[in-house]
This record gives sequence, structure tokens and C-alpha cells, in this order.
Amino acid sequence: MRIDAPLADQPQLGKAFEKRGPDFRALADQDQGLRLGKTFDEGVDLLDMVVPDRHVPPVQLREAGQGADRVVVVVQDGDLHVVAFPGLLAGRSVGLVGSPVHLSGDIKMSSKTHWIHELKWPEIAAYLERSDIALIPIGATEQHGPHLPLQVDTGWAVGMAEGAAERCDVLIAPPVHYGWGPHHMAYPGTITLRADTLAQVALDIGESLIYHGFKKLVYINGNRVANLPPMEIAASKLRFMTGAHVSVVDAGLLAKTAVNEVCDSPEGGLGHAGESETAYTLYRTPELVDMEKAMNSERNQTRFGLSHKPMEPPFDGDSAYVPRTDGDMRRTTEATQGIAGAAAFATVEKGESIHEILSEALADFIETHVRPAEVDLKDVSIPV
Repeated sequence: MRIDAPLADQPQLGKAFEKRGPDFRALADQDQGLRLGKTFDEGVDLLDMVVPDRHVPPVQLREAGQGADRVVVVVQDGDLHVVAFPGLLAGRSVGLVGSPVHLSGDIKMSSKTHWIHELKWPEIAAYLERSDIALIPIGATEQHGPHLPLQVDTGWAVGMAEGAAERCDVLIAPPVHYGWGPHHMAYPGTITLRADTLAQVALDIGESLIYHGFKKLVYINGNRVANLPPMEIAASKLRFMTGAHVSVVDAGLLAKTAVNEVCDSPEGGLGHAGESETAYTLYRTPELVDMEKAMNSERNQTRFGLSHKPMEPPFDGDSAYVPRTDGDMRRTTEATQGIAGAAAFATVEKGESIHEILSEALADFIETHVRPAEVDLKDVSIPV
């Protein structure tokens, strides 16, 4: 199969490209001497064959070479990408491998990491010359039953951020490991911030990034629904005060229907420390999971879901909000030791599917809503 053949002659490839947006297209030729439609042997330094003397993370290249049917160069919004199509004929989604380079002027590869705290300041400055998007993952340190670590919610936010950053070539701020979850103080180890503290932390992070020139911020909430009130307040303040484009996405809400379809448990799979959270942690950090202690809790569904933003079906049901105390949490989850879901249904394969769903959804949101947004920044002060 020729990668540079007309997309109309390659329905599967064409469909894959369509998922990335109308500007995502295969190049025929470039003045840089790039050759497309060429099959690269596994284990070869792919980038040196495409863009000589340019740096791409060797780890990512090795991963890309495994099982890749083809490697091709594509352009999206003026950025050059080295792309691998692992298992393309099996219908798997396209993944961007390596780092984009800008086509105007000298070709420069970005660093091997998308994490701001792993870069040097000149690398941040270079990134800001071609992009203005930053992701801000916020999680929590709270109990997730006897089988999962307390970092589950941070894992959601970090995993989504990394998945989207790889697809969209954007930078990620250091993760916030603390959230708002006073009801989980029912179990040892939980560390909670006050709601106004979390809002202020999110606000200070945002102001710092905007001051440097990041005009478009995406907060990623891994402490599903619970962190939303303070995070949404911070996002609203930033929008009004700075003019920046600020948004909040939630691991439990961004693609809840698709994630629900992956799960098999009767309650829908999205409960606390339940099927989806256990599966996602199994996929990302299996060494931290003890499935021998995974249990299932019964769901007592009434007419009113006790959240205005339900993560469990029926998604369009009636709702009311009742804050939970640590006593409520302990009383209702005593039998399952902090689990409010069906953890025993979880598998690594489900976790991988959930990761791909959330990463693709976040990437789609970035490309369709964040990147094209027009921003008129106001004067931004340093948080002191």
C-alpha cells in the first residue's frame, strides 16, 4: 500500500486522516528532500532517513518501529510530523510519533519530553514561538480502596495529558497531586486541600503560564467531578482577568459514553475505585495494583443521582446535589473498604482502550476548540 497514493484509493487510511481534522494531509514532496510512501525497515533510525541530522527521541522511535506497517511524513497546520501506523489494517487509530518541526526557516526538532519541568527555559521560549497551548493536569492523593494506590486521580490527569500531548505536540505543566476530597478523609493517607486553596493554586499556575505567553490553557481534572467546582472557578477568573482561552476537561465526563461502553459492570463502570479506575491503573501502573483485593459494591440507584454531573447511567436522569462527609463515605463503603464500583471487572485491555478513548477525545478537543481560538490578552501580572 502506497502511503502517498490518493486517499480516496485507501479508505482505511483516509478515514484515519479524517479523524485528525481537515488540515491533516499526506505530503507528496517537500523542498526539504523528503520522500514519502517509503517503507522503512524495523530498527532503522527512521528520522535520519526522513530529516537528516535532526533529533527525535530514540525511545519513541524504537516503540514506533515495532509492528509499524509504514512510516510517513504528514503536515498539520504547518508542522511536520513523522507518523507510524502500527496495525493500520486492524483499524487502530493513527498515532503521532516523534516531535513536530516548523516548516518555516530552519527545521528544529522540539525536545524529547512534553513536560515543562523537564525542559530548559530556552526550549520553552522556542516552543512559544510556534505554539501557545499548555495542559495542566490536576489530580488528588486520596484512597481508592484496598487494591489501588492513592495516586489514581493524578494518574488519570497525567495519562490523558501525555496521550494528548503526543498527538498534538503541546506542553504539559507539572502535575498537581492534591485535590478537593474531604469526604475521602474517612480512610488513612488521603490529603485534601480546601476548595479555595485548590482554586488559588490553579489560578496561580495559570497566571504564571499566561505571563510567559501561553495563551490557551487546558486544565485536566483527574479527580473526576470532585475537583470541578474550584477548578471551574479558577478557569472563569482567568478568562475574565487575562483574556486567555481557558478550559477544563474532566476524566469522567469528557468521553463518558464511550468509556461506559468499554465497561461490563452493572453500575456502568465509572464508580470510585471501580472498573474503569482499576482498569486504567492496571494499564498504566500494574505494579501498584493488587487485584486479589479488588471487590464489587452494589449500586442503589434511586430517582435522583446525587450529583449534577453524573458519571453513571442514566446520564440524562434527574439529579440533586448532596455533599458527602467523611462519615457518609465510611458508612456507605465500609463493606468494600472504600470502593464504590465493580473493581473485579477490570482488565488491562479495558484500561488501554480507555486510555486511547480519552487521549483521542482530548486531542480532538484541542484541535477543534483550543488551537483555533482567537485570543486578545489583557495585561497579566505575576502572582505574588
